[in-house]
Amino acid sequence: MNVGEIITRIRLEIDNDLTDAQIIGRMNELQKRLFRKLKFPEKIYKFTTTEISYYALPADCPEDRIRCVVIDDIEYTKVSPEVQNPPPYFCTAFLGSLYINTNPLKTETTIPAGKDAYLYYRNRPVALGLSDLNAVPTLPEDYHELFVYDAAAWIAGGIQRDIDMKNNFQAEYDAIFKDAYVDLKKMGLKRAKETMIW
Repeated sequence: MNVGEIITRIRLEIDNDLTDAQIIGRMNELQKRLFRKLKFPEKIYKFTTTEISYYALPADCPEDRIRCVVIDDIEYTKVSPEVQNPPPYFCTAFLGSLYINTNPLKTETTIPAGKDAYLYYRNRPVALGLSDLNAVPTLPEDYHELFVYDAAAWIAGGIQRDIDMKNNFQAEYDAIFKDAYVDLKKMGLKRAKETMIW
């Protein structure tokens, strides 16, 4: 569902006088909470290396959620800029830029350019706004009803003071959240398990 469709669903669930901006504000708050609580799969951002080792980060990439960069099957682990003795292959982020130590042995005078690089990170939600009601929230679409039931519970409990309706909406929200928590926790975390020793 896009933002406009979610707002329509909220108004169908519970009659209210809130503006679209107020409802979108609540949706943005929920996105932030969900991205702190749920484990979303890593995103991969592909870019090409240049002779300058500093690169702009994607808009949805926070500096603290970068895992690594992979170039030519070599993993450049992300370290904090304060680390005194970093590993030979590392990357770091500061001031909205990504630095990659692509020449750890200092055997060349220039950094290899034109290589495919892959940035692995956990994204942050893109802020929703009134200017684009066709925008789709960053949350996987299977769980967009979380926006509907969170807003409905908020309106019923916090604004209309109808505790029974709030509890009903909260129960719907909790059931969907539980499914999302279980499903997203498993996504991308499959590991090989040793079952037999020869």
